[in-house]
Amino acid sequence: MTLPVVSDTYVRGGTYSTINYSTETTMTVKKNDPNLSFARQGYLKFIKSSVTGPITSAKIRLYVDSIHSNATSVPIRALGIYNNTWSEATITYANQPTEAGVSQGSATATGTAGYIYLDVTSFVNSQSSDTLSFRIVGIDHDAGAVLATKENATASKRPVLLINGG
Repeated sequence: MTLPVVSDTYVRGGTYSTINYSTETTMTVKKNDPNLSFARQGYLKFIKSSVTGPITSAKIRLYVDSIHSNATSVPIRALGIYNNTWSEATITYANQPTEAGVSQGSATATGTAGYIYLDVTSFVNSQSSDTLSFRIVGIDHDAGAVLATKENATASKRPVLLINGG
């Protein structure tokens, strides 16, 4: 079963902390600790109400358009978050959910455009709510990746949650 993303965006810190990026066709994820103006985190929300049985696997599929020129690869991780009240239209770095999140799958984006898969099975199975929220983060300092969003003109590049079972 393929569940489309219902909300997605990214947030950026520092001097950009009050800007909303919900209409962008891509989201950038990048870890940058000393200068928050370069730090960016993605957010994804899925609805699993159509899943009726046990789930044997759940993976977020993301399309990597590119990585930043200062990196040869960018490790990316999904964090399951319990706060589903964030809104794509209003979330910013300044008002994003503050919880750390439950560490889930990771994958590495390379210089070649294509898909990566983040295993989120344990988090999906732990949730009784039909709404599932994830924060997508870069793992290595100052390495960024550009990922397609649901606003992307190419439908096959949009984020999805792939469910086996259910």
